[in-house]
Amino acid sequence: MAFACLVPATAVAKRGYFATDPSSNMQVQLRGSGGYGISLSADGGYVSLVVQGHHATADYFARGAAGKGRIKARVGNLGRVALRFHPRGKAHLRKEAEGGCRGGDSLIQPGVFVGKLDFEGEQGYTRIHADRIKGTVTHTKRQVCKTSGSEEDEEGFPSSFKLTILRAAADENSTSFDASRIESKSKPGLSGSAFSAAIVESPRPGFSVFRSIQSSAKDPTAFSVVMSHGHVDEATVTPPAPFSGSATYRRAVAKKSETWAGTLAGDFPGLGMVSLAGPKFCAESVLFKGCDGSLDWVASFFG
Repeated sequence: MAFACLVPATAVAKRGYFATDPSSNMQVQLRGSGGYGISLSADGGYVSLVVQGHHATADYFARGAAGKGRIKARVGNLGRVALRFHPRGKAHLRKEAEGGCRGGDSLIQPGVFVGKLDFEGEQGYTRIHADRIKGTVTHTKRQVCKTSGSEEDEEGFPSSFKLTILRAAADENSTSFDASRIESKSKPGLSGSAFSAAIVESPRPGFSVFRSIQSSAKDPTAFSVVMSHGHVDEATVTPPAPFSGSATYRRAVAKKSETWAGTLAGDFPGLGMVSLAGPKFCAESVLFKGCDGSLDWVASFFG
């Protein structure tokens, strides 16, 4: 089973840490229709428009022009951005870096972006039209940040636990479903299941869309597992909304093949209900048994 993660280009740092290069990020946040929040950020030659709400995220990533207080890009055929930043008020320093990062202070300049921001999501799930938006430009120095799973993150994790992971993917991993179930007798409040699904699209050069949905459940029947000789022989997931239906993973011992079948689907912003099970999916599941100090090893599995 193979897992992959995407990380930004960074400078070299010691094991368990990564370093970020200096940057100047322009950002605005506003409300779109349909109960969604919209954030726009730009740094260098790329512009990201992120729509969030209803346990879902859609990130539209477009090549554009971003620098010297200007943002210009086309969001596929869904909209365009043409904004210029006008400083308002005094810039201030942010002393503490975010996300477990350490380094130089960040200088934040508030102001107003003036121009055009027009966007209408697929099937009209959200839209925004604005010509004057409050925002910021943040100048950040080089920072060193902890990766998840480093020793400092193990505090509060149960000393003994069972972690079951299930992953199903199709279309060369462009569509995926992930489920994890943790069982802990030492800290039963941490027991439960988490579910997520993602779809990655690149409809044209210089433009891509990453959509994801997620939910969680404390009910053990949302992710039930049948074990045999330390292996997951069968697992059935019935995630809450924005998922619907269920799917079952079965491991065929003799043929060393797996099946992933059922009615499981997910409600993705801009796409509606998308099937997440069936013969085109490749699925696999694995069980981890952990004790003190083993979280680092589990984290390395994903690296």
